[in-house]
Amino acid sequence: MHGDWGIEEDIYLATLRLGTDILWHEMVRDFDRRFGYATAKDMESRYNKNLKPGKNVHLDQKGVSDVIDDYRHYGPKPSPSPFEAEVIAKALSILAEYPNRRLW
Repeated sequence: MHGDWGIEEDIYLATLRLGTDILWHEMVRDFDRRFGYATAKDMESRYNKNLKPGKNVHLDQKGVSDVIDDYRHYGPKPSPSPFEAEVIAKALSILAEYPNRRLW
């Protein structure tokens, strides 16, 4: 079991899930190198229970996956909030590490 999850880990999981064709079991090695130990099941459970993008989420309640999902569907916002700008910058940086596995 992984334990407490941080924002960096959430951004990493959501980015790889929404932005690449990388499977859960493939994420383990890179995740462990960056953050420490987690199983594929830990990561999948975290995403499905806490990070899956919502539908019709109010602007002030958007989480990491909502921000990434909006970006991949609609492109950059003209005036993103500081939170949105941080999430997108980090997500794009992560995606740059996987050029052959990117979906968008």
